[in-house]
Amino acid sequence: MTPVFPRALLGVAAILMGVAAPARGQLLASERATLSQTVDGTTVSVEYSRPLMRGRAAAFGDVVAWDHRWTPGANWATVFEFDKPVEINGTSVPQGRWSVWVDLSPEKWVVILDPREHIFHTRPPEDGDDQIRLAVPVIEGPRVEVLTFSFPMVRADGMDLLLQWDRSNVLLAIEIESTFTTVLEPDAAAPFPGIYDITLSAERLARVPPEHRPDSIAVMTIEYRDGSLMGRLTGGWWGEEGWDFVLVPRSATVFNIGFVMEGTVAEVWYDEFVEFVVEEGRAVGVESRIGDEDELDWKGTRRH
Repeated sequence: MTPVFPRALLGVAAILMGVAAPARGQLLASERATLSQTVDGTTVSVEYSRPLMRGRAAAFGDVVAWDHRWTPGANWATVFEFDKPVEINGTSVPQGRWSVWVDLSPEKWVVILDPREHIFHTRPPEDGDDQIRLAVPVIEGPRVEVLTFSFPMVRADGMDLLLQWDRSNVLLAIEIESTFTTVLEPDAAAPFPGIYDITLSAERLARVPPEHRPDSIAVMTIEYRDGSLMGRLTGGWWGEEGWDFVLVPRSATVFNIGFVMEGTVAEVWYDEFVEFVVEEGRAVGVESRIGDEDELDWKGTRRH
């Protein structure tokens, strides 16, 4: 008689015989998803399952009942993780991992962050003093078939986290602790405003093909405006249209360069330093250096 082996033993036998057992997946009605966004060293992450409408008339009041505490997802509770403290819609949220729940009603939603992260969706937590609660507006938008989190906006001081499902949109404005400031007191800023003639270093010019080398000396103008040192480079490498920036202080005479777009700081170049030479309370020269090797990029002499 041919022996009959249980299915589990067949899998073990296949491994012992060096035969690959068939790979098995797990198809879920609401598949897991993760996303994250980093701004200025602060990372916000979301872990959630993604339920679908599947032809049903409405997500809320049909798939999910009103007057119900719901995790915005399915299966295990949705989790937000912050690797540094943040503010959400003006409310302080400590660093850590938080399960996410929503008290649903047709009039308003209240988002609840609970420090107990590993909770199944059918066992929502009771109210507690260690929870963070956010009353949020719900905006109607185009129909979205599958529940979706996204980061539709990233700023120098934070990001927006958007929840969409069916026609409901909920926006969470997240603000971070910035690692930089552009603000200087008038006395600290006083040595630097002026006009400087700028030339590229010999090392930089040597790497540029002759046909692409600038044919004129650039001009850097520094002004103290609205509490910050605002700069503009024109001519030479930067062309006639020029380039606007802000100086981000690192010490009394050393600055990073901040890239300005539409009047706000969009990016800070931490690998490039601008250092001024100050004599008798007045800057007379300036150098820009790049990278860990402190390579000279360009230098300037004060014109007046």
